[in-house]
Amino acid sequence: MVVPVMAWWFGITLLEALATEISVLAFLLLFTFAVNWLFDRIAGLPDSAR
Repeated sequence: MVVPVMAWWFGITLLEALATEISVLAFLLLFTFAVNWLFDRIAGLPDSAR
């Protein structure tokens, strides 16, 4: 539902909007993984996770 709106809003094709959406989702997935990994390295894992 977001892809057609994004294509209209930015004036790009549906394929470009889909590629943009996939890129944003991949970035957010990797960013979330990195932040959680760094937090666990800095703060340490809780005893229940060990």
